[in-house]
Amino acid sequence: MPTLSIDSLPLLLALLVPGFVWAQVHSILQLDRRPDRETWLGTFTLSAINCGLWFWLIPTLWSSTMAGVRTGVGPGISVALGWFIVTFASPAGLGVLSGYLARRSWLRQQIVDRLGLNVPIGVGSAWDYVFGEATVLWAVVTLVDGSVVEGVFGQRSLASSRPGERDLYLEAYYRTEEGRLVLAENSAGIWVPAHQIKAIELRRPIVD
Repeated sequence: MPTLSIDSLPLLLALLVPGFVWAQVHSILQLDRRPDRETWLGTFTLSAINCGLWFWLIPTLWSSTMAGVRTGVGPGISVALGWFIVTFASPAGLGVLSGYLARRSWLRQQIVDRLGLNVPIGVGSAWDYVFGEATVLWAVVTLVDGSVVEGVFGQRSLASSRPGERDLYLEAYYRTEEGRLVLAENSAGIWVPAHQIKAIELRRPIVD
């Protein structure tokens, strides 16, 4: 049975840590933090892809590290920086890229258009998909009592990503006065609790 030693530790970290980093960054961008979405096989696969990109560098880093351990001399800043790039920076960047492509549905659209396969979207819910986009929208929120709240959902707004806590904060709140919508005086936005929301209509702002 293989045993864990100091010689195999750097390689073991390079095979395991990047997958967790990639998966975590990807899930943050997907607003999907459910633990059942992560598996050992999935994280190992991501690590393998990351290591495949750095196959030309990892053996050099490993041999330099082991040489430093055996002689009692540190491997140097360049080797430490190399391990940081391979283990953390690279998978984090790949996580950002994969998360962005998934959010934009680019890869899914390519598969649907070119192969005719229906691939499920990688976002937890429609709520996450809509409010996770970095855009400015006009929100018309219908409450359970039939009243309506209107305002701007923009960069400073917030839609909770926690299941069961789908509250909403609109950074600008508008009132109806004399038959027209006007920005509420001294408005700092409005918070709408989840249990009061019946429906939300979203409109893109009109650009003249």
